[in-house]
Amino acid sequence: MTKIEKGGVKKRIEGVDLNFERLNSTYYAALHNRISEEEISLKVIRQQINNDLFLPSSSEVSQILFLIQSTLRSSAEGRKIINLSPIGIRGFEQVITKSSPRKIAHLASKAADVVSDPTIQLAAEAVRVRQSHNLGPISLGAFHRCLRLQKYSSPDRTSIFEMYGTLDSYSKISQKESDHHMINLIQQYLRVIRILDPNIKPEVCISHIGIADKILENIKPNVSFQEKAKVISDYFDKEASGRIDYRYILTKEFIRYCEHLDIEKWGIRIQKILEEMPKIDGVTYSAKLDRSLGIGHYSGLTFMIYSGSVDLVDGGEVDWVSRLTSNRKEQSFVSGFGTDMLAGLINNNH
Repeated sequence: MTKIEKGGVKKRIEGVDLNFERLNSTYYAALHNRISEEEISLKVIRQQINNDLFLPSSSEVSQILFLIQSTLRSSAEGRKIINLSPIGIRGFEQVITKSSPRKIAHLASKAADVVSDPTIQLAAEAVRVRQSHNLGPISLGAFHRCLRLQKYSSPDRTSIFEMYGTLDSYSKISQKESDHHMINLIQQYLRVIRILDPNIKPEVCISHIGIADKILENIKPNVSFQEKAKVISDYFDKEASGRIDYRYILTKEFIRYCEHLDIEKWGIRIQKILEEMPKIDGVTYSAKLDRSLGIGHYSGLTFMIYSGSVDLVDGGEVDWVSRLTSNRKEQSFVSGFGTDMLAGLINNNH
């Protein structure tokens, strides 16, 4: 029998939470906590076999995931789909997304992290492209089996899940052109969802993370995510909270918020994007002024695609490639599509 270094795994994973403390985590969901103190034996292995960390997707969900992948690939429109390494540079996510080192899983070795967000690794690939003196548009995508590091209780979630991540980056582009590219990406996702299951009624919600940053300007950086989220939600009246009709941006109430926060330009940008979105049967559109999810991750405009309370797609502007290439003119946006979540919805619907 081989004994794992006592406390080794446990010490590295304690307190890990990649979801910014949105869920209370001690990392039980990602790795059995006591494994670092037990001898490896048939008895221990028998106990671990049914741990959902090691379970594959069911055959039904696997078939749906294959169909989703095929549909996304055929709808890629020039996007390069690549296969990512399962491990990434140690500390990369921490530096790029301003996360706490406690929230990064140093599981592979002392020199590497488990890749739990493919979009961040796509940024590394974009930097490699720029280092080769290629200044053209970059459009990348990847399907990746991710490791969920949060503790969770929902029976619909497991420790391992699939996500489709994208990154688009441009060295010289106007804001109007950037917004147009984001609209096209949202339309691609809506088409894919419609093809796969016409019964799903998506809602597209546009936000700007700069609004949250403005509200939090005078908040200490060591304040927890829950406290920050409460400060943001408390700032807005009931009619301006949550997913709201984007026409609210034209009202006097919104102008009042603009006077205090200087956010009118972002409100106008949100409004223009939603007005330019094509009207599709079964698709609704909204804005969210009090978005807090993505603080420290996104740098500007964001979007989400919901099906009821389930968020299928989350994306937005990031400054990762710009910072890594020291090029302020580089504009990038990423998106993550929870293909496992969509597969679950389709499986339940049929």
